[in-house]
Amino acid sequence: MTIAQKIRMALAYRGMSEAELARRTGSYANAFNQRMKTGKFTQAELENMAKILGAEYHSYFEFPDGTKIIDLISEKAEETPENRPKPKKKRPKPQ
Repeated sequence: MTIAQKIRMALAYRGMSEAELARRTGSYANAFNQRMKTGKFTQAELENMAKILGAEYHSYFEFPDGTKIIDLISEKAEETPENRPKPKKKRPKPQ
């Protein structure tokens, strides 16, 4: 998950638009949009965005109710019978 995706998820959770977040960070909406495309934000900028959103930023967003927006791809999912890969069936060889 990219940082832009995390920011968009946090915005959706808070019901805020990118333009509103841009305004509150002191940026123009079009400049903020370009930064979202590159995903290049400093740690201080991300921490400021989180503060504006009412969250904390620890390379993920965490809200007071315990909701976290994190990069699930980097965490190993626990294997269960439901998500365990199914073995491939062998086809008989043609004669």
